[in-house]
Amino acid sequence: MLEHEPRGRERSAIEREFDDTAKRDGRRARTEILELGLELAAIAFRDLVAVASGADAAVLGTDRIAQLAPAAAGRDPVRLRQAAECCEDTRSAFQLNVTEELALSALTFRLRELVAA
Repeated sequence: MLEHEPRGRERSAIEREFDDTAKRDGRRARTEILELGLELAAIAFRDLVAVASGADAAVLGTDRIAQLAPAAAGRDPVRLRQAAECCEDTRSAFQLNVTEELALSALTFRLRELVAA
């Protein structure tokens, strides 16, 4: 495609535009993947809240109740709910163009505080 473009400044500008577009598309795809992962983490914490509260009927991943029970045993449902909220807050922050690395680091510290054994 670029072989038909003139050489020099115009071609360099077009190449930079292509590079910038590719970077934006890559960031957008990475953010979408991170948002999906955070949504799944929030759902997992929600299921842990349900199991820890004795509300197995409210679990979304009904096929995983047996695996969730040991993870939920002895955990405070309020803190698990707060962990789910932290995941959602971090996911929402990506829409405000927050630095992904910083947002995920902050989430890690909050989750350790909330659900550390």
